[in-house]
Amino acid sequence: MTEKDLVLPLRRIPPLDEFLDALKIKPAGLAAQLFTDVYNQLFSWSNDLRAQYNQYYCVEYPTLATYLELAHEIYLDPAELEKTHILKIKSPGGRARGSL
Repeated sequence: MTEKDLVLPLRRIPPLDEFLDALKIKPAGLAAQLFTDVYNQLFSWSNDLRAQYNQYYCVEYPTLATYLELAHEIYLDPAELEKTHILKIKSPGGRARGSL
């Protein structure tokens, strides 16, 4: 796993309206537009490694932990492996222009 990736084990993925409500953001404002992009980055555009394992790789790797370790260099605690979703999120690449 590269340093630019984030792994987020979750029991469930919240719906967008629940996500915005937890942040106290009104659905029709500018903040909702911005945080909808954050929501998409975290939950919609990420790769669910558990789903990929179950669909494609369970015949190749004996366990989810083995798949994560060998294919992605991800090491999770047993409690995290029990979560329904294991999302691999790509961090936005590179630094902003002009940053040091």
